[in-house]
Amino acid sequence: MNALVLVDKPSGLSSNQVLSRLKRLLGMRKMGFVGTLDPLATGVLPVLTGKATRLIPLFEGQDKTYRVTVKLGQRTNTMDSEGEVIEEAPAEAVAAVTEAAFTKALLAHQGETEQTVPAFSAVKIQGTPAYKLARKGEEVPTRTRTVAMWGMEMEAFSPEATTFVVSCTAGTYMRALVEAIGLELGVGAHMTALRRLQSGKPNGTLFSLQSCYTLERIESMMEEGLTDFWVNPATQLPLHEAFEASEEAIRHIQQGQAFEVNAQGLTSGQPAMALDTSGNLLAVGEITPGNADTAAPGQWLFQPRKVLV
Repeated sequence: MNALVLVDKPSGLSSNQVLSRLKRLLGMRKMGFVGTLDPLATGVLPVLTGKATRLIPLFEGQDKTYRVTVKLGQRTNTMDSEGEVIEEAPAEAVAAVTEAAFTKALLAHQGETEQTVPAFSAVKIQGTPAYKLARKGEEVPTRTRTVAMWGMEMEAFSPEATTFVVSCTAGTYMRALVEAIGLELGVGAHMTALRRLQSGKPNGTLFSLQSCYTLERIESMMEEGLTDFWVNPATQLPLHEAFEASEEAIRHIQQGQAFEVNAQGLTSGQPAMALDTSGNLLAVGEITPGNADTAAPGQWLFQPRKVLV
């Protein structure tokens, strides 16, 4: 089954642990996910199965939207509730923080900014994940990356559980944002919950929480003989020109060879995909100009890059 499964990841499991459970549920060995979520986090986790795992690079680097929950007054070494408290502010100082002050500090991070990568992160230092070094008490070199955040919106405010929604570029750390806000408010803060609401862009691929299934729901659907959780990856590539492949074209695809397509308005380098008569994805690739050896003058070719058959 070369398909996509949109999982609503539970808290307490790593993304790899979710993948292992899904493999057992579906009886499949080859799977891969897009966009790692920390064990604390929940929400949208796209999983590709079978040969569809070859499509993972197409879905990486997407924008994300998160709901973030914050506790004021305490800093932790991991910047979230899974770490050890390293600093605590007086109760009266925490109580003095207003919603207006928090909102101002949040909005100050809107737009493009340089963000410090947390020491407890999966970023590799000479081949070793930074969090493994941090857990041993070893020094982790400070690293920064350019990120962008927008669409910031407060949902609820209280010292114990302030909640807001933010959209951002791939690679943005919500923990680091919370840490920065806490320092700016002078009382410290850490993240207590994180929920990924969507991944992608409205005019392109867009994975939303409303389309996701919990592991428990997937298990119950399988028991009921339901298959709604399987998604055809072709439906998630709206910017790719679609062509129905003939039997001869399928033979070309299996050999990685280009074949002629007849359509108007194409451009060289345009992303495209080949489908079978049932709409199943056979390959993704790009449009290239024809030449005397492979197509008539003025014709276009589909060059497969990632083959699923």
